Amino acid sequence: MASIFDNWREFGMRRSQFLNSNGWALMLEGAKIGGSVFLRNGFKAEGAILLLNAAITGSFEGSNGKFINEKGQTLNLTNATVCGNLFLNDRFTSQGEVILNGATIKGAAYFSGGIFTGKGDRHQAISADSIVVEKYAVFGEGFQSEGSVWFRAAHVIGSLDIWGANLSYPGGPALNLTYAKIGSLHVYNRTKIHGMVSLLEATIETSLCWEDLESPELTTWDLRSARVKTLAAQPRSLPLSGDLQIGGLVFDELAEPAAPRVSAQLTWIQLQPSGRFTTQPYDQLAIVFRNMGLQEEATKMIIAKNKEHGHHAHGFKEFVWYNIFGPFIGFGYHPWNAFYLSIAIIMLGFLLFRAGYEAEIVTPTSKDAYESSELPGGKLTELYPRFNAFIYSLETFVPLLGLEMGKYWRPNPNRKEKAKIGHFSLPINGSRLTYYLWFHITIGWILTTLWLGGLTGLLKP
Repeated sequence: MASIFDNWREFGMRRSQFLNSNGWALMLEGAKIGGSVFLRNGFKAEGAILLLNAAITGSFEGSNGKFINEKGQTLNLTNATVCGNLFLNDRFTSQGEVILNGATIKGAAYFSGGIFTGKGDRHQAISADSIVVEKYAVFGEGFQSEGSVWFRAAHVIGSLDIWGANLSYPGGPALNLTYAKIGSLHVYNRTKIHGMVSLLEATIETSLCWEDLESPELTTWDLRSARVKTLAAQPRSLPLSGDLQIGGLVFDELAEPAAPRVSAQLTWIQLQPSGRFTTQPYDQLAIVFRNMGLQEEATKMIIAKNKEHGHHAHGFKEFVWYNIFGPFIGFGYHPWNAFYLSIAIIMLGFLLFRAGYEAEIVTPTSKDAYESSELPGGKLTELYPRFNAFIYSLETFVPLLGLEMGKYWRPNPNRKEKAKIGHFSLPINGSRLTYYLWFHITIGWILTTLWLGGLTGLLKP
């Protein structure tokens, strides 16, 4: 409805009192004021001040005003338009809910030095859902809130700066920016937030930065499905384990004070609540590192993701890959680990098979290998292939390598003599060398598959 203050050039009250604790202290619903509204410098109201749908050509200022309503709202600017700035700062005091839902502030919004205490069932200190601030909003030094501060689905075209402020709503959203769209959000300079900061599905068009928080262990962050261009979260201002939710968070780059290192970012990721494992935060950071030209860090992040997956593996196949073979070759990014071990085992086989041959444990597979029917140790026929320990070790290790040495020579499990390397006697006889050959062939299949699969990219996630 229209107010008796329609078309006023200015509405100003200083050291005035409006007392109606059971209802409306002052009603300016639908008012059109051609200048500014001043409710400041000792102004006091007990009851609700209503300016719903008001149009204020100038600014609205409640500095050093006192607004009290123990039963609910103190100041209601729902759907109001303020063409200038909004000043609820400089010892502004509200004992009740300040409602700014749907308001349009064409200038800036100042809350520094204001004290807001939520009353009633809602226990909201400020309710500014869907507010539009065309310049910037400041919750600066001296700002205090006891109760929720709601800017859900708000649109702050410039920056939202919170510095030296104190927001408190334990067990609930101390600052609710769900679905909000903000130019930038900076929380810094000993700000203390006791409760949750919700940025669920919010959009930060430039930077999200928090640093130098006081008592960061009191703050819970919900960044699920938020969209941020630049993320700058100071490691020492991070919350406790379990108090950070980042599933679906998307951002383009890291900036100071965030550290562009895997070790620092893993500390951040691992603060998520325990339970269901999701790969998205790891993949997101890997993309960011890669886009920043930090390819090695991106690789480390993917490896860290797969190691963490190993703690949540389901079934035998996942367990074996994520806890045994995968870590050994860096989940496909370090296949040379398997190659180097392959070389070492081939050389070990070379030594063992040569010692076995010299001890007459490795013998021909054909009974026609010798010129006479003598036992091993006789003279081989001219055409029978001579034994080469290195070729034998290489062929039996590498699958499908047909050098045919293994076709003509094999450890004889019936030979009891012990092999020697130099003057050292080995605890290896024919049967034990046969067991080693089986191991040699099996590990050859495994390691060759790992390093070939890693080099070709087949075993990369």
